[in-house]
Amino acid sequence: MGDLRIEIQKSAHNLVDIGIDMNICVGSYASSVKSKHCTIYMVKDKENKNVCCIELSSDLSIIQAKEYHNQRVSSEATFEIIKAWAEKHDIYYEKCYDLSNFIAPSHSSDAPVRGIIMDQDLHF
Repeated sequence: MGDLRIEIQKSAHNLVDIGIDMNICVGSYASSVKSKHCTIYMVKDKENKNVCCIELSSDLSIIQAKEYHNQRVSSEATFEIIKAWAEKHDIYYEKCYDLSNFIAPSHSSDAPVRGIIMDQDLHF
């Protein structure tokens, strides 16, 4: 986990660049981010390369976590940093399909309602 960090993405330009780099549609989320319907975070490696793009809903649930070409999380190191970040900030991640390779099935049906985290870069 020491080589990975999670950063909030605040500009539409960054979202477009990430979308092009990772071949994902996150560039189209600029209006949703601006209206605070969601927040976008990036898992980055020590060379500042994009690893995983996280969409966080306004109720603090991870909606999706996409690696390159819309692949779900495949690296245990990526999952572990997302899990540690989520637990530290009371973010609900257990129902996110893109993390399901690493999560044991749960019998809980609803995510708790939470508020949104804004304007912070989070490093581990």
